[in-house]
Amino acid sequence: MATSNLWSLPFCGKSSQREQILYTSMRSTLTGQALSRPDEFDPVMLERLQAFTGGLKTWRPTFTHGISFGGRVAVVCCLACASRAICPDWMPDVYLSYLPSIMPAIIYTLYGNFATTMMYTVQGILGTVLACMNAYILTCVASDGSQVMAIINFVLFCFAILFLNMNINVKIFALSWMPYFSMTFADPDIHLGTRLTFSLDSELTAIIFMQCAGSVLAILAALLPTPVTATSHAREYAATTANATAELFLFVAKYYCGTSKSLEINVWNSHLAAQRKAAAKMKVATKAAWWEGFDLGYFGRMRGLLMKHVEVLEDLDRRLGVLQVCVLREEFSESHAKVMEPVRPVLVDLVCAMGETLMAATICCTDGSIAEDECESMRRRISDIRKLLYEVASTFSSVRKTQSANGTGLDQDLRTESFFICEVSKCAEILVVFAQELIDPNSHSPKAIHLVVAGAIRNWFDPKVITTSSYIYFVLRNGISIVVAFLLGLWIWDYDSSMAGYVALMVSAKPGAALLQNLGRMQGTVLGMLVGNILFSTLGSKEHFYVQCVAILVFEFCTNFIYHSSEEFGAIGALLAVFGGKVLMQQGTDEVSPEDLLHMESAAYHAFYMLAIGLAVNTLTDMILLSAPASTMAKEALLQGMDRSFNQFENFLVDGFSQLEGLGSFVGEVDANFADAEKFSLEADQEPRWHKALFRTKLFGLLIDKLRETHADLLTVQRSFQGEGGEELFSLISERPSFPAVRRELLAKMQRTQKLLRDVLGHESIGRIDPDILNGVADLGGSQPEALERLIAEIRQEVLASSHKKHGKFEPGTMALDQVCRLCTFLEMLSRVAKDVHSTLAVTIEQL
Repeated sequence: MATSNLWSLPFCGKSSQREQILYTSMRSTLTGQALSRPDEFDPVMLERLQAFTGGLKTWRPTFTHGISFGGRVAVVCCLACASRAICPDWMPDVYLSYLPSIMPAIIYTLYGNFATTMMYTVQGILGTVLACMNAYILTCVASDGSQVMAIINFVLFCFAILFLNMNINVKIFALSWMPYFSMTFADPDIHLGTRLTFSLDSELTAIIFMQCAGSVLAILAALLPTPVTATSHAREYAATTANATAELFLFVAKYYCGTSKSLEINVWNSHLAAQRKAAAKMKVATKAAWWEGFDLGYFGRMRGLLMKHVEVLEDLDRRLGVLQVCVLREEFSESHAKVMEPVRPVLVDLVCAMGETLMAATICCTDGSIAEDECESMRRRISDIRKLLYEVASTFSSVRKTQSANGTGLDQDLRTESFFICEVSKCAEILVVFAQELIDPNSHSPKAIHLVVAGAIRNWFDPKVITTSSYIYFVLRNGISIVVAFLLGLWIWDYDSSMAGYVALMVSAKPGAALLQNLGRMQGTVLGMLVGNILFSTLGSKEHFYVQCVAILVFEFCTNFIYHSSEEFGAIGALLAVFGGKVLMQQGTDEVSPEDLLHMESAAYHAFYMLAIGLAVNTLTDMILLSAPASTMAKEALLQGMDRSFNQFENFLVDGFSQLEGLGSFVGEVDANFADAEKFSLEADQEPRWHKALFRTKLFGLLIDKLRETHADLLTVQRSFQGEGGEELFSLISERPSFPAVRRELLAKMQRTQKLLRDVLGHESIGRIDPDILNGVADLGGSQPEALERLIAEIRQEVLASSHKKHGKFEPGTMALDQVCRLCTFLEMLSRVAKDVHSTLAVTIEQL
């Protein structure tokens, strides 16, 4: 239906009132205009929704977030510096000497929101305690110190920490402290005494105290002056995504019931992409929210409901993508208008009911509790959707019979309509199941905290992770780098632990990005120490103590603003804040003499020197042990994802319905492969290629997009057989005489695509590619299997015979279970899969 703008679609029929309500909601949210809603639109629901979500506003922009967190960190760092003036006399001097170590504890703990801060608090304290406990045990075993014992203990501890499947932050904290403890233990000029014991005036106690103090300050910064919580983020995203999803369904239903194409669908596509980003952020926030309440009581119920909300939104988002395919394939012919016009009023009514149910369910999720009146209201909504599903099914079935040339509904002009109605009905069924789970008190019981902790500890020893070749390679690569740096500091630089400490900070799970990451780290570290030394040399005397606090306030605000507001330079900003802040946090003297300045400059130069050598050690180890460059890992990840997706589909076509088991976990693996391919391709574009040709960045990006699209369509084909009657439906198709020919032709094209992509991506030299790799491509024919039309005719004949046996009686109460609609979904998506594969071949050949 041609319209002048996105919001000018007319309202008609009995759905006009409900449609106008959600239309107003759509315009308010997607255009950012605060329009008033009609009184008929459940004002209680809106009021509660706004109470929990801040009026459906999106979360703070990056700039404001950077200002907020930069100010929070700056204030607590200034308070930490000012603590020198209020430190009690009974506190040992060792605590003040370790006060600079509070800077990384604060800066690397406070991040994002209260939940993330709590998580980093536990990780930082755990890593520090592990290193301190190991040092204490080492001292108990050999209290006099021993170089051999120190080396053996350090190597064992280093590889043990790397080998355990703990979070990388825990490993970095533990490994960055352990070189100092081991050097102290090995140095014969140092009298250990109580330095590495747990007493009030020992270094171990001071270090743990400063880590805990920094974590406490970070937690206070996340809570004051106003709490920044993951739960509030999750609630906010739940409201915005639910509202946007309801509006997207309404718009696409109205658009599809129109009479002509328009550019408005492109605006809808952009809103769909924005909604997906918001849904992804909601998932992250909801998972992190565990740290704010540990799933105890109210927090556990609310987070459990929000996690169900996330799962439903992911399913609806996927089906919105399927509807997008359906809409883009529609030609809006005269026959389309004849089919959809009678269905439009009841279909739009169904979509409005779905949207209202989703928003009502969202209120229950964000509230964390469901009262009895809400349960009763939800039951009525479920009943309304079921009635509308039946009305849609009855109306469309009648229209389809009158418009079908042969009475089966499998006509070319009716397939996309059946496909669309089927998918909308499936979305309604998803919402019905979701609403039923909400009112079931036993469906959202949170997991006990001791079971979560026990599961996390068991995960440290998960053989599925720690025995993989990639993980073992990660352990060897980082472990050897740290041990080599430690031995160099021990034997060449007179028991200097700084190099090993720097290398520990360079621990990375991604070898392809190690050099670029470490260069950025070096830049941040050097600049931080340089600026810190300049400021401290000017303001480091005791008489300038309060000016020194102000300098820390300003310096930390600027650097932490960069850290929290810039994705590109955030890591550099953090290092500036840590290393510059540690210098500024040092104890001032009565007067900074020229000798003091010279000593500071020498210490700074030595730190730069150790950092540069540590970077060289880390880089050389990566190059020597490098199993594959980033380009190779990108290629392998892409091909692995393609093979998994294509092979699963081949198994389904060959072995049948039984191959649909475990489809959910398989989807996650393929998505992870494509995500890795995309990540490594960015690094491959910057890696040294030496004798190889430039990395085909454009081709690789196009292939990732094409294969993701193909994978989504392959899943839609397979999912059309899930649920009640799926096995019988597959038998109906697979038993037709032309099915083997269609399967053989389609699989041959898919296998040829796999081989061509391997050959093209495997050619990395600057010479011409062998033209023989294109042999056989021309024999694959057009984009559609030649036997597909014969298969459709055979299926039509079987459906017609079956319909005669049932005397044309309509049975299902929803088109989601209608056999003809599911057949149309299969045939339309099978045709699209063939086009996807053909398009992938064409793109690959064009880029040669």
